[in-house]
Amino acid sequence: MGFVELSLTSLEELDDGRVSKAFQHELKRAVQDCIDRPGDKKPRKVVLELELVPVVNTENGLLECEGADGEFTIKSKVPTRRSKKYGFRANKNVERWK
Repeated sequence: MGFVELSLTSLEELDDGRVSKAFQHELKRAVQDCIDRPGDKKPRKVVLELELVPVVNTENGLLECEGADGEFTIKSKVPTRRSKKYGFRANKNVERWK
């Protein structure tokens, strides 16, 4: 495979679509949480982050960028699940742990 211009649509071509599939997985998780808990109005978040570090060529005393090494981070956040509140009593007659 030759060079492909990096874009949202070309993510399908990168590493057999692994980045795109991971993003889709997290997106489905967030959407499913909306379906499961429509009463929870807190936002669901899906993040696709790319970090780029320049690859530098210093031949002939020049400092030139030849490209970049990149790494993707894909993450999602859904609101914390909470149970209803329960009342618990302390029993003073129970033997303490030893």
